[in-house]
Amino acid sequence: TANGQMTSFTQGEIMQISGKTAVVTGGASGIGKATAEVLAAAGAHVIIGDLDTAGGEAVAAAIRAKGQGADCLRLDVADLASVADFKDQAYALRADIDIVANVAGWGKIQPFMENTPEFWRKVMDVNLLGPAAVAHAFLPQMIERKSGKVVTVSSDAGRVGSLGETMYSGAKGGAIAFTK
Repeated sequence: TANGQMTSFTQGEIMQISGKTAVVTGGASGIGKATAEVLAAAGAHVIIGDLDTAGGEAVAAAIRAKGQGADCLRLDVADLASVADFKDQAYALRADIDIVANVAGWGKIQPFMENTPEFWRKVMDVNLLGPAAVAHAFLPQMIERKSGKVVTVSSDAGRVGSLGETMYSGAKGGAIAFTK
């Protein structure tokens, strides 16, 4: 929700978004997989974007086996060319994208003083700049249509910090502020 509080749904309360198309980054596993499954169960056609295309295709196949719509495309949110290709391929599959769920994330617990600048860049590229790049790619059509939602999954580490995850916390805090 807008105030940063968690919202949960029981099966009977799941939103109905039949006929909508949802992009889910990081949909091959974890929270991204669960997000793709919930959106598909609510009636959306889901386009999973992930580096793990085998895992993403397995999730999409399982969704399709339930009679729901899903596709998987390769996506590296830290690579602007990959984001652009993903956008083009997503629009080739579906005329309109109604929902963008930025779920892809990456981190590693490590003391800040052991982090390298390359580590900082990867954490920032995946967790902050990735959601910004994906939103930037899909927003023009949403603005033109005057319809669409962008949701970013972050972490409590972005609100309160986390021992051993200094850069991750900063990136996730930035993702929260960016999305708001």
